[in-house]
Amino acid sequence: MAVFASADELYAHFVPFLEKVSQGELRQKLLSIRSSFKVNNTDPDATLFVDCVQDSPLISVGDAAAAATADIDLTMSADDSHRFWLGELNVIKALATRRVKFSGPLLKLIGLLPVFQPAFTEYREYLVANGRRDLLPDQRHQ
Repeated sequence: MAVFASADELYAHFVPFLEKVSQGELRQKLLSIRSSFKVNNTDPDATLFVDCVQDSPLISVGDAAAAATADIDLTMSADDSHRFWLGELNVIKALATRRVKFSGPLLKLIGLLPVFQPAFTEYREYLVANGRRDLLPDQRHQ
């Protein structure tokens, strides 16, 4: 069963998390990358765009996100987006096997990965704080 039943559920979940992360401790790191990225999620279809060029980072969803041009453009399942933020998705392997597709400079994408790593703990805390403990890996199969 997919983690998110609809695009609206995905947006309601990820937008507040991304806003929190982009305004918190990671804000300066995100601004330092001076890039934008788009995640085209499948199952359900939902697009998120994060512009880290401007201060404060801007998050767009849906049609506005789909129309935006990003430095890095990723396509993956919504479940893999969730796994990424949990720190469970090996992005390099997922790229090599085409589980995650992307366009843009590979070195820029690889450079983004360490920037996001501290957010993995924040994502787990976010899940607990928002009553979604069921989405934690140790809870999903119980």
